[in-house]
Amino acid sequence: MGTAQLGLDYGIANINGKPDIVKALEILNAAVGCGVTSFDTSYSYGESEEILGSFIAKRAGKGEGLSIISKLPKILLGVSPAPQIVYKEVKKYVTESIKRLNVDTISVYLMHDASDICSYEGNVLKSLTKIREEGLIGTVGASFYYPDDAERVLDVDDIGAVQVPVNLMDHRFIRNGLMSRLSRKGKIVFARSVFLQGLFFMDHEELSEKMCHVKPYLRKAVSLAGEHNLGMDELAMGFVNSIPGISSFVIGADNATQVLRNSELIDNPPMDSQLYGKISGHFAYVPEKVTIPIFWGKE
Repeated sequence: MGTAQLGLDYGIANINGKPDIVKALEILNAAVGCGVTSFDTSYSYGESEEILGSFIAKRAGKGEGLSIISKLPKILLGVSPAPQIVYKEVKKYVTESIKRLNVDTISVYLMHDASDICSYEGNVLKSLTKIREEGLIGTVGASFYYPDDAERVLDVDDIGAVQVPVNLMDHRFIRNGLMSRLSRKGKIVFARSVFLQGLFFMDHEELSEKMCHVKPYLRKAVSLAGEHNLGMDELAMGFVNSIPGISSFVIGADNATQVLRNSELIDNPPMDSQLYGKISGHFAYVPEKVTIPIFWGKE
């Protein structure tokens, strides 16, 4: 389960904003009750780590049976810092996240900015492998926006996990079999943006003028769901659930009801090949200004 929305006002379709602590704990308890075993967070997600840590502290067995995925913020240091300076900066964030989360070890720790894989002569990644050897983190990985960056880590053994966006309209990581190739290389593959931050649940006619370029694609998706007598959530989840190579979904929720619904959708069988093929044809090459939220509202 993704927890960005527990620490930030997150998601284009989220009209209620960040939930209070009571509702946040209800969401987390509902997730565990549905069989969720992993929670995705980040140092940069506002209060998300602290809220998750509060949940872990109150839970019987604490963090037992749970996997926590968190992320290192972009490392910003001076020109050519010494390796020990990079290590000290990276470890500062790791230990602070561990403290916030009330855990001894972070199961999977990702570089939030994939450029850190190579930054400072590779010393961010080297620092993380050293911290892994110290037992503070488990698997080291990175979060990606672009397929070319993920291609470059296929043979990097120290990168054991990747998090990538994939959904009805974003097929960039599916093309050329990249998702499957990452999986075959032994990487844990986390699929995020399954509902594109809730965009799929919005009325395309009510989108702002700055997002007019999104409307035809959303209209097409709604039409396709109607043709097959499916809800938009069923269409979106069914498609991603049928992509080979995915290890785990990262899906957020604004309330406990959404958690239960998402759990039901994940348990559905894969989409039939005819509908999967139709989606693959309709949305094969959707522009990044539609599929990447940081571009929304920009000219």
